Amino acid sequence: MAKYRKIKRYSYRTRRQQRRSIFRWILFLLILAALVFVGYQVAHSWQILSERQEQEQQEQSSLPESSEVPVSSQPEESEPSSEPEPEPTSSEIRAAILPLESASSTESVAAFLDGLDPEAYNTVVITLKDQQGRLYYESGLDLAAKCGALTENPLDAKALAEQIEEAGFRSAALVYSLQDDYASHAMYSTSYMYENQTGVTWLDNSADQGGKSWLNPYLPNTLDYLSGIAGELSAAGFDDLFVFGTQYPNTANQRGMGFGDQGGVSQADALTRVLTGMQEAAGEDCRIIPAWQGDCYTEGTRPQVYTVSPNTFTLSPSAPIIGGDLSLLDAVTGDPDTLIPVISDESLIPQLAEQGIQQYLVQ
Repeated sequence: MAKYRKIKRYSYRTRRQQRRSIFRWILFLLILAALVFVGYQVAHSWQILSERQEQEQQEQSSLPESSEVPVSSQPEESEPSSEPEPEPTSSEIRAAILPLESASSTESVAAFLDGLDPEAYNTVVITLKDQQGRLYYESGLDLAAKCGALTENPLDAKALAEQIEEAGFRSAALVYSLQDDYASHAMYSTSYMYENQTGVTWLDNSADQGGKSWLNPYLPNTLDYLSGIAGELSAAGFDDLFVFGTQYPNTANQRGMGFGDQGGVSQADALTRVLTGMQEAAGEDCRIIPAWQGDCYTEGTRPQVYTVSPNTFTLSPSAPIIGGDLSLLDAVTGDPDTLIPVISDESLIPQLAEQGIQQYLVQ
């Protein structure tokens, strides 16, 4: 009978299984650790987020109602203005004169303003006291009423200045100062006296030749009257005040012309005092601009007429009245930047520019 040999077998599968089991446990532990770490991070982030939300809620609840943030940060659109705002004007003067007949109504004033070239002009001037001494606005000065200087239909100076400025122009008034045949009489203590006789008014010519009286710059009543006019026109809103006729009588007939008590004040200083007094009354809102006859600058040619040359004055700006004769500017010693020549025609404007003069008043 055949015999079988018993063979011994080793279990390799068991060792493999052991190694696999160990590896699985290690992998399980790693996955478990990763899950724990991720869970911790998520929980921590959630906690931070919750704390921030709670803090913001507390801050919002503590704010006053007026600090609430509006839904839209865009500004509300304002309704467009029915009338455009006028452009601001420069302090440099490029002026045209508004005729008195055009100032009789708001419609005629508007028509004049509409016809002005804003490139050539930025200022409109209206004569409110002429060379006879007539006042064309509603003045409250006692002397104006006593001497009969007020017109029957005076202009509303304030309304006129406002209409000019609403159209985008500067407003200016023109007045004659010492050249005045209404307020200058001995009875008002404002005039030159014939041979210094009390109560006798001096005239620049014989009465039958149309002689006229002038305001005397040495007399207090004269200074008060002119300063009062400057104050009224400044209060009415005018930006500038052109002052013509601040001179001594333009006549060769000075015989018997009595100044009265001059108190040691020179003739040049007496004229300066008129203008500085008017400027003080007008205040800072209205400039006093003296306008001198061109012949006044030609020293020595007619000394018996003009007596004092404007070249001796330091007032600035000033307006030499030259009409159409630009050669008179050669006698003017003032700085071109401060001159506002009074010319007769706008065709002369380019010639002024050639001499470095950018300002003007076209009569």
